[in-house]
This record gives sequence, structure tokens and C-alpha cells, in this order.
Amino acid sequence: MTRNNRNMMKLLIKRIPIIKNNPYLATFFGVSFVVFIFGLIFFVAVYFMSSTEIVTAQEPESVSSVSTSIMEVHIANNGMVLLRGAKVESVSGTSIMVSTSWDNTKLQWTINTNGSDYGERHFGTNFFDSKGNKIDVKDLHKGNIISVSGVFNTNEVGLTVKADTVRVSY
Repeated sequence: MTRNNRNMMKLLIKRIPIIKNNPYLATFFGVSFVVFIFGLIFFVAVYFMSSTEIVTAQEPESVSSVSTSIMEVHIANNGMVLLRGAKVESVSGTSIMVSTSWDNTKLQWTINTNGSDYGERHFGTNFFDSKGNKIDVKDLHKGNIISVSGVFNTNEVGLTVKADTVRVSY
């Protein structure tokens, strides 16, 4: 051991009586202290003497029209579909025509709903307002923004979804 290490260990033994009987604990504290000091010096050197520039992301050149609702279209490989931010174009019986658009690209979707009640239980498509309260398909109006989850209906032509849940965003 060097002279400085011995002096540090003597100081630790005087200050902390529990390590008097355990030289391994004194060594551990000594090494921990030295590592802490080197880490502190390294941090200060990197933090204050760094000439690194902070880089920020650039804005994209083409920004789509901004709406108050997030528009998402997810289609899983098992046929499950999630639409968010779809705009109701029309409601006819149990079918809802919605559209999702990005710049000049517009996708028209047919949402097929069904529902039946058996006592207290409901089977088929569930409808909710923006607060989570149950509503009916009759409560949907042209211009509403909705989210839809369901399954692709591959028996129909075009983008057709058998809806499990329809939620009105506003």
C-alpha cells in the first residue's frame, strides 16, 4: 500500500469504528471513495469542457393537413383492423360509410355493424361516445370522427370492416 492509502485507511478507522475490526470493509470504502472521485472528475470534464453540438430534428418538407384527431389505419396479418380518426360520411341502417384521408389520398371504408340484446347481455358491435358511455348507431351523424376496431370482411368488394367496437371521438 502506498502512504496515501495507509493514511486514508487510518482516517477511516478513526472516523468509522465499525471498520476497525474489518480491514476488507475499510478497503472497500477506500476504493469506493477513489472511484467516486475519479467519476466526478470525469463527469465534470465531459460536461463542462465538451464542445459537442446539440442536434435537433428538421421539420419534414411535406406536412399533411392537421386535424384535431389523430388518424391511424392498422391492418394486421390476421385481418384485424383498427381505424382512428375516420370521418363519418353517411349512416344507413347498420352500415356506416367513413373516410380516412392523407393529403390528396382518400380511403372510403364501409363499416358493417350488428347488434342484438338478450336480456342484460349485448352481442355484436358496441358503440361508445367520447366519454365511454354506451350509445346506438342512430347517435352517429355525418361529420363525426370515430375509431373502429374489427375484422376485414373479405366477402365484400372494397374496404369493408365487420366492426366489434365503434367509439365517437367527437
